[in-house]
Order: sequence, then C-alpha cells, then structure tokens
Amino acid sequence: ARINTIVKDVLDLSRGAARPQIFLLQPWLEQALAQYRESHPERQASLFCTPTLWARFDPHQLQQVLFNLLDNAWLHGQRHEQPPKVHVSARALYQQGGALEVSDDGPGVPTDAVEQLFEPFFTTATQGTGLGLYLARELCTYNQAKLTYHRGDEGGAMFRITFVAPASATSLS
Repeated sequence: ARINTIVKDVLDLSRGAARPQIFLLQPWLEQALAQYRESHPERQASLFCTPTLWARFDPHQLQQVLFNLLDNAWLHGQRHEQPPKVHVSARALYQQGGALEVSDDGPGVPTDAVEQLFEPFFTTATQGTGLGLYLARELCTYNQAKLTYHRGDEGGAMFRITFVAPASATSLS
C-alpha cells in the first residue's frame, strides 16, 4: 500500500495534479493534526496559528506534506531516548504570504546531509525510501509554495513552507 501511494503521488506530480483552494488555515490545521493524532495517539504536537491566516494550496497535498514533516520530526527529532517536542506554527510572513513551520527540539539535520535533503532517494533512515522530502518539496512547488530547511534557533530542525496567503477568499479573481 505504501509503494502504491508513492507511485500514485509521483504520477500525480508528473501530471501537475494540484487543485489549489483558498482556505482559512487555523481550522484546517486543527483538523489535520486531529487526523494525524488518530493514527499516532502518542504524538502530540503543539500548535500556534495566526487566526486570520488564509492559504492557497491543494488541501490534500498540504496534508501529505504536513504529515511527512511530522513523521520526520518524530522519527529524527529524538534525543537521548526522549521523545521530541514537535511544534507546528503558521503566521503571516509578508503582505500576502505566510509560512507554515514544523519544528522539533532534536539534534537537527547533520551538516553534511543538508545539501542532499530534498534529493530523490536520499535518506538517513534504514527503512526510508528517500522520497518523502523530495515529494513534499515537489508538492509545494506545484502549489506555488516553497519548502526549505532551517536549523532551529535552539538546535533541532525546522521545515518552512512559504505560501501564498490571500487576505480573504474574495481576494483572488
């Protein structure tokens, strides 16, 4: 099933299958995180979101990206056998753009791996396919968004999706 999902995602990418919608981000994030917790009840991420922030993105594809980033934070953010603290935040970044960030307090990405993070088939995990971050970045690109990695202010990893955030649902013509 996992391989079928990956193949379907790759095929959808090759067809440019993004169907962006405009939606208020906070309720969408609350619902997405609740769905994530249904599959992973032991994983509790904190959330901060500017209540009036809108996004223009394919909601299904944004969920795929978010879940991949959350999985990575939980799998790679562990330090000294302690579960990581994972935080999701969304805020306005500029006049009509926002940022959705997933961060953890773990060791961060090794310096020698940063350049290859978004390359297909690059993985540091024994069970990974190396396609997760590559597909996440491509899904962002198809939605006129950008996925980047940043070292956290106090260590850890932070992945930022920078996206179009119209002021309201009526701002696009």
